[in-house]
Amino acid sequence: SNAELRIEHVPMWKWQLMSQMEKTWADQEKMTGEEDSSNDMFRTMLLETNPYLLAVTGIVSVLHTVFDMLAFKNDISFFRGKKSMEGLSLRS
Repeated sequence: SNAELRIEHVPMWKWQLMSQMEKTWADQEKMTGEEDSSNDMFRTMLLETNPYLLAVTGIVSVLHTVFDMLAFKNDISFFRGKKSMEGLSLRS
């Protein structure tokens, strides 16, 4: 059985972010008293995924939420101004 050791250069900002996240997760595990496997999956996702892909995913998620809220606001204002439901349903 062979063991492989790989050493990579990590930028200082990434190392600081990783160490801060590890400290936060360790504190959270101390407070809850349990280690969650979903935390490990989340850590792996954040540390191994391309940062640009994570940023684009976050931006798309925020835009989706904003458009969802705007659509809901328009639905409320549309139905608030309606006097009857005539023409809106099959049974009217």
